[in-house]
Amino acid sequence: MAIREQDLTVIRAWAASYAPEGEDRLGLRAEVDGHRVTIVESVRLVPAVDPADTTIAQLRFTALTELWSLFSAEASGEFHAYEPCGPDERVSTLLAAIDADENGRFWR
Repeated sequence: MAIREQDLTVIRAWAASYAPEGEDRLGLRAEVDGHRVTIVESVRLVPAVDPADTTIAQLRFTALTELWSLFSAEASGEFHAYEPCGPDERVSTLLAAIDADENGRFWR
């Protein structure tokens, strides 16, 4: 089973509604690759230069269980399971965990 279209709609709407905090912040986007959705923030570090992308998190859908899991991104490019938030059938629960960022893993 592929990622449910309704879940992709929720993820894309969440990313699109994320308000940048300054002129250098260009917003979020959701990049879909198979059963994974990577959340990427674009930031313009230098005016008139292409923006730099920072991977914030990755959401993974397991078709067998129909559950979503949340992973935080490391500077090395690796992803680690975000332990405070276990798998959930509602992707909105995981997006709320990214927003709350209780352990400082997503927003730096």
